[in-house]
Amino acid sequence: MIVHRFPILAATLLAIAAAQLTAQRPERQQELLVPGTGATVKAGWRLFVRDECRFAVPVSWVAAAGLQVVLAPEGAASLSVSTLRSVPWSLHKARTLAWLVHPEVREDSTRRLWLEMDDGFRTTHYVSIPNGSDVCSGVLEILTTSAHSVTAMIDTIAHSIGPAPVKWPPDFQ
Repeated sequence: MIVHRFPILAATLLAIAAAQLTAQRPERQQELLVPGTGATVKAGWRLFVRDECRFAVPVSWVAAAGLQVVLAPEGAASLSVSTLRSVPWSLHKARTLAWLVHPEVREDSTRRLWLEMDDGFRTTHYVSIPNGSDVCSGVLEILTTSAHSVTAMIDTIAHSIGPAPVKWPPDFQ
């Protein structure tokens, strides 16, 4: 047996084999920076633009009704994003907070209003982002029975909602 006759050679071969097993291969990029937005899109996700607003969802979601809504597989969730025109940010936030009944406030800042409501049948996330004199507004609804399959995506979807660049960089495809 080689180990007994050549212990140094055996140890060297084991060290080389271990190094090859632990050496990392180059990884595929997991996120892509969207030029002009400061936002990133994960691998396996798709970026949409509607009404001067952008948002991202997994590629398994499908757009319906002329991109008025995107749907998760089997109707587990839906997302609708639109632009509210000529609405001052402070007025929009005040009206939204007064209009909704007992929302859980996930974020209330100068750059995002994110509210969550649960009626026992579905959980609704309302996310608004200021866009100059307009507001990008998204409504993400998740059926309570499907929450486990979508929960991990909620933060990524909510943070992907925002203004689209007025002019995309020429190298963006």
